[in-house]
Formats: sequence, C-alpha cells, structure tokens
Amino acid sequence: MMKNQLATERKTDFSRQMTHIAKLLKLTLFCTILFVAFWIRIQSMDTLPEGHFTGIDAYFYYWQAQIVSENGTLPARDMSRWLPLGRDLGQTLNVYAYVIAYTHKNINVLFGNVSLYQVSLYAPPVCFLLGLGALCLFLYHTYGTLFASLVGVLLATLPGAIDRSTAGFSDRDSWCLMLGILAVVTYLLSLQADRPRIRYLWTLASGFTVFVGGLSWEGFGVFLSIILFVEIWRFLTSETEKGLGNYLLWVLTFVPTLYLASPAYRSGYGFAEHLFAFVLVPPVLLLGIRTLRQLLLTKTGKLRPHARTLALGLTLVTVALATAYVLIQRNTFAETTVPLSQNVVMQSIGELTDTDSQYWMILYGYIFVLSIIGFMISVIHRWGNYGTILVISLTLFTLTTFFRESLERLWGAQNNNILFFIAIVVTIITLMIIAWKLDFHPKNELTFVAAISWFLIWTSLSRDAERYSCFSSPAIAFFTAELIQFCSVKLCSMKRGKKLRLQIPQPILKTSTSIAILALLMWLPFPYGYAGNTLPAAKHLRQSVPRQSTVSKTFQWVKAQLPTTVVVAADWIYGSQLNVLGGVKTITDQDTFIQHWIHLYYRYLFCGESEKEALEFLKTHGATHLMLTEFDIVRDSPIYSVIGSHQKQDEPFEIIELLNRIREKENIFLLPTKATPFFNNIQINIHPENKTIIFAIATHTNGAVKDVPYVAVYGKKRSVSNNQDGSKTGGIILYFDEHHNFQKCYYVPPVAWDNFVIRLFLRGIPSDAFHPVYEAQKTGETDVKIWKIHYPPDIQTDVKYLKTGFPEIDKNLLPQ
Repeated sequence: MMKNQLATERKTDFSRQMTHIAKLLKLTLFCTILFVAFWIRIQSMDTLPEGHFTGIDAYFYYWQAQIVSENGTLPARDMSRWLPLGRDLGQTLNVYAYVIAYTHKNINVLFGNVSLYQVSLYAPPVCFLLGLGALCLFLYHTYGTLFASLVGVLLATLPGAIDRSTAGFSDRDSWCLMLGILAVVTYLLSLQADRPRIRYLWTLASGFTVFVGGLSWEGFGVFLSIILFVEIWRFLTSETEKGLGNYLLWVLTFVPTLYLASPAYRSGYGFAEHLFAFVLVPPVLLLGIRTLRQLLLTKTGKLRPHARTLALGLTLVTVALATAYVLIQRNTFAETTVPLSQNVVMQSIGELTDTDSQYWMILYGYIFVLSIIGFMISVIHRWGNYGTILVISLTLFTLTTFFRESLERLWGAQNNNILFFIAIVVTIITLMIIAWKLDFHPKNELTFVAAISWFLIWTSLSRDAERYSCFSSPAIAFFTAELIQFCSVKLCSMKRGKKLRLQIPQPILKTSTSIAILALLMWLPFPYGYAGNTLPAAKHLRQSVPRQSTVSKTFQWVKAQLPTTVVVAADWIYGSQLNVLGGVKTITDQDTFIQHWIHLYYRYLFCGESEKEALEFLKTHGATHLMLTEFDIVRDSPIYSVIGSHQKQDEPFEIIELLNRIREKENIFLLPTKATPFFNNIQINIHPENKTIIFAIATHTNGAVKDVPYVAVYGKKRSVSNNQDGSKTGGIILYFDEHHNFQKCYYVPPVAWDNFVIRLFLRGIPSDAFHPVYEAQKTGETDVKIWKIHYPPDIQTDVKYLKTGFPEIDKNLLPQ
C-alpha cells in the first residue's frame, strides 16, 4: 500500500515538475520573441545624432514633454508656436506627453543619469513590446502557444510592424497601438470570464484603457469601433440581452469621464470638431438600442420569437442614421478629420499618401496576400456557406484596396472609389446577415470577429493614408497565422504522411510543420518572403530629421546666437524642430492646427509677388526672422505652389533642375531633368578667359531661340544678366564653385520668376527689410539662409492675416 502511495506521489511530483518546465519554456519563448522585437527596433540608434529624432512629430511630443517635465502640466495655450494666438492645447489630446514626462521622473528616482530625451527615444519600441506581450498572452490564453508564437514572430519581424515603432521615431503611434490592443483584448477577456468579479475587473480595465486612449489621440475611436463591432455581433446573434450591465459599466467608465476631462469632447473645433459624435455617441447609441430591445421583449411577448430580427432592424436604422450624419457633415471633414481630408495641405503630407500593392509588398512581402487568403479560408472554415458568400464581397474589397492601381488604370480612380465603397457596404451588410442567420457559434468566435473588424477597418483607412498601415499589422499577422495553422493541419492529415504520424506525436508534428512553413515564408527571396528586409527596414526606413546637415547646423546656430524671444517664420515642417533644436518661437508647424495660416504663408511668401503683403503677413504674426532653404524651395515647389494658390485657376509651378549633359569648348548645354513645355535645352556661353557667362539662350521645340535671364552664383559672388524680365521666358539660377566650375542649375518658370521668395533667396535681390544674418556654406546639397526683419514704418498689421476659417477663433479676433 505504501509503495503504491509513494509511486503515485512520485508521478504527481514528476507531473508538476514537467508542468513547471513547460511553463518556463513557454515563458522563455515569449521573452525571446520580445527580446528579438526590441533588438530589431534599436538598430538605427548608432546613426542618430544626439538630440535628434527620426520623425517630424517626435519633436512636437518631446517639446510638450519638456514643458510638462519643467512645469508639471501643460498651459492652456502654447505661446511658443502658432503666434500670435498660440496653440489652444484644450483642443489637443496630450496624455502621451504626460506619460513621457512622468516616466522620466520616475526612472530618475532610480537612475538619475537617464534623460528625458532618452526616454522619448526608447518609448516607441517599449510601447510596442508591451502591446505585443499583451497580445501574445491573450492569444496564448485563447488559441494556445503555437498560434500566439506565430503571431508574435510575425509582428516582431514584419517590416510593416517595424516602420513606426523603431527607437527614435518617438511618435505616439506605438503608444496608441499598445492602448488599442489592451482595450480590445481586455474587453474580450471580460466576455470570456466566468466569474462576475473577474468579468467586471476586465471590463473596468478595458474602459479605463479606452479613456486613456481617448485622451491620447483623436483617432482612437477606430479601436473603440472594433469593440462596438463585437458587441453588435453579440446583439445580432443573441435571443435575449446578456451582459447588458457589463456593457453599461464599460460605457460609464469612459464616456462621461472623457466628456468631463477634455474640452475637445465638449466644444471641439478643428481636428476635435467631430470627437463627441465619433467617439462618445456610438457606444451610447448601441446601449440605447440594446436597452430598447430589452424593454420591447419584456413588455411585448409577441416579439420574443423575433428577437434577432428586431435586433437587425434596430441596428440597420442606427447605421442609416449614422450614415446620414456623415453625409450631412462630409463638407467639414476636409479640415477636421485626417483620414477623410481632401484639402491640399493634408494631401501634401507624405504619410497620408495612398497605398498600392507595391507599398504593401515592400513592407510585408507577399505576407499581406497570404493574410487575405487566410482571412477568406478562415471565414469559410468557420461559417461554411455563409463564409463563402462573404468571400465574394471580400474579393472586391481586396481588389479595390490592395491592388487599387490596376483597377484605376482600367476604369479610373473615381470608379474604383465607388467600387470600394460598395465593397465596404456589402461586406458589412453580409456580416450582419451572417450574424442574424447564424445558429451555431464556433469556438473563439468573438475573437475572430474582432480580428475581422480590425482587418477591415485599418486596411480601409490604410488605403488612403500610409501611416495607418502599421495598425493593420496585428490583423495581417493574425490571419497569416490562421493560414499557417490551416496548412499545417492539412499537411499532417495527408494519407502519405500516415507513417510519419505514427512515429511522431501529432502535436509535435503540427508544431514542426507550422514552424517550417513560417520559416519558408520569412526566408523566401523578396518579394515572396520578407526577412531580408527586416533589418534594413529597422536601420534605414527612418532616418535622422532634419536630413540635411546644413539645416541641422543652422538650428545649432539659432540656439547659440538668437534669444528665445525670437519668432522665426519658416516652412511649416520645421516648426517643432525650431522649438526644440533652435529654442525659438514659430508661427506655423507640422501640427497643422490652423491650415489656413499655412496657406497664407505660401500665398504671400512663396506665390506672392508683393514684398509689402509678405511683410504685413509676417508683422501680423509677430515674426522677427525668416528662414528659407534652397532644398525645400526647389524640391517642394509643386506642393507649395498648390498650397499657396489663391484660387483653383492659379497655375501651379515646379522649379526644375537642369543637368550639364553636353560641353563644347565655351558652351554648356543644359537639359531639364523633367519634360517642360518651355524649352528643349538651354545653351550657356562662357567667356574663355574669366569663365563668366556671356549669354544664355533657350531652344524651343519649334526651333525658336530666346534669351533667358540668369543669375550666376560664384561662391559668395553673384552676377546677373542685363535683362531680368522673365515674365514670358522664366529664368535660370546657376551655381559655380570658386574656380568657376559648373555645379548645378535651376529653371524657374515665368509664373514664379518674380515671386517674393524666388527674388529673395534664389535670385538674391537685396531688400532693405530683410537683413541676412546667417547663410550656410554651399555643400552641393542645400543652402539655408536666415534674415532679420526690419519692418518699414508703412507696414501695418491686418486682421485678415489672422483669419483661420474656424468661427470659434475668428469671432474673437480684434483689429491689430
């Protein structure tokens, strides 16, 4: 008897030891995935200059974190930018800046040598790791170790998931992705919980995370919509209301608190104008229709057999009302809702450009195609014939989203957009009908529904804005893992593998097959695989900002030589960089708070010919200095000329670089890098002795020859042609080194030749109002110049230069 008892105890101890070892191995596996993810995302740190970031907006968040760190809180208005009014911080959601500042303070308690800058640098990968860890633990709890590991490895290594989470990028995207993952997974855990106390704790955790996310980003309502989609699914698939109290608790956790915590939700304007309607109203509406159905079912017994039909009807009516609101308000979206913006300022932002199959292939290889296949196979596998019907609309969605360029070449962008809208509507309606009709519920259905909504919503937004593709990566990894596991099961169940199945345990065989498939998908040559792009993406996708060394040196000079009271007018992309690296104030920045002011800046400086109007605009905004760069004037002339256009019929222009392709004794023949209707080539005749220009002529397509005005720069010396009238021909700007060797040349079209910025910077025409105080030496890449502004007595301020287009601001403007 004693021997049997001892043997049983030994078996129990052995079983416990094996369980502990298995848990330790799983923990080691997940920690390894997280370590690899972090290591990949810090690869670019060695090339980043001290004090710099790899993103423009990073300077803005660091600037705010500095203010919080010094003062404990942000002021109502930031009077260092958007002068003379200042930036209304009540209309911004600034939790990320507070998190960075107070994280630094807490770290300093233990490690006093860690700077706020270092905390900002490493915040993106740390936030990404926290989100990835939470997702892996949830998937481990829901699907098991293998599936969680597959998703973890994909997210750790996919270039598309690395793009905006590298150290130094220091934007809030990783922070928001982390909060989005936490909000969704904690809510799903609350739905899985059996005990009420655990369910309420997870519900409160999700609601609090939504609250923090709602104070971090105007677009956090997208993550909220994923949870609402899950609740609508539950609403349509249930005969009675279950968990209504739980949902009420969740709504009460963030709806009233967000409304009270931020003026942006109470009286928002600009980018915050629709926050109340898009973030707070939808969960309350869903609560309303759920409560209404409960009351109707309780009061009217005849409706009980039709509970799901009633739910479908209420949902369709609510969706119709929401769609009507969107259509009524669509004209305001251009200035207030980034994903739907159609104005020229927002369209000029690189990260908001459209995506196509080439973009997805570079960031994901063909993994994005496999995720789509995995998506379609999964819905068929789970929902049978219903899933097959859904695949039809998903195919149209895929073609109009990921492969849009092929369809646009076929029948145009507008028709493709119409098809995309139809695909979205049909997909949503199909999903609602599936939920309404479905009489069986596969395991982990709600998690699968959350993944579907995540995929559809974020890839739809990514279609018209590159920046949102990073938020699509969790869904892409999820459905790729689904496909890998599906293929693994099919391969392991093949008749030819029967002997192998008898020799190797089934779990080990499936795991090994899945790992082999993942390795194959990763290490296939690009574009079939993506592993070859992983480290290059981490090292080179994000480079130090500012990219031009002369601009960086200019900021150093500004900080060392100019007082902090100086107000510098410059291209809007340099706003926060001037605040942080230059320590001075600005009148515009990349925050695009008042887009109309950005238009006015380019209207009067870049596109305007009147120096007086330019001075009036600058004086009204309190500018003391003006900074311009040759690189931006030339490179961005097509963008800036559109932003600064007075009306639609204004002619946009582009400054074109000319290359020295032919040299014949004293003649230089310059050819444009882009086709232009103004000429075929320009001939420069050089004096044989002093190597100065004698004349410049342009040869047109019809053989006609015309003199072209020129400005020649020899180091710090400058010479010009006798005739400077370029109103019909345009003119050229030539650069030579100190030995009069040709360096580069720009052609300025007629419409821009007499513009204020062209005269001041490229043509170098002196002005009594603009006294040069800084000019970078030529490096062959770019020049930077700064002028101190001396306003003549006749220059007066004018309230018209302060008009913003927002009634909330303009009604309080006073004549200057």
